Amino acid sequence: MTSHITLYGLKNCDTMRKAGRWLTQAGLDWQLHDWRRDGVPAALLRELAGKLGWEKLLNRTSQTWRQLPEAERQALLQASGAEAQARALKLMPAHPALIRRPVLQLRTEKEGKTRFLLRFSPETYAEFFAGNNF
Repeated sequence: MTSHITLYGLKNCDTMRKAGRWLTQAGLDWQLHDWRRDGVPAALLRELAGKLGWEKLLNRTSQTWRQLPEAERQALLQASGAEAQARALKLMPAHPALIRRPVLQLRTEKEGKTRFLLRFSPETYAEFFAGNNF
């Protein structure tokens, strides 16, 4: 089965480096997509929000979040439903550090499936890849 693994996030993030090291040590071929260098594709962001939830994607503990103007933060926090999601999806491409990372994408050609995994821990990655034949 042909699979494509893409790790999305920020190149200089320590957690991204750990995830990349884990993938390499597991003998998996993967690509890096740096949100700052390569951009944040709107279609991918919408797909991630749909599959993972925009609330999980938005890193409200980051320094970037704290540095946003209070009015911007409050507008998002006071919004609900589709309006809140729209505001979040508008903020994330403008401030890529607001997106939790890493986001791992596993795309299998034979099955035509795409799976995502948010954040990194060695145990979670081992479990995620255990059922997949590469």
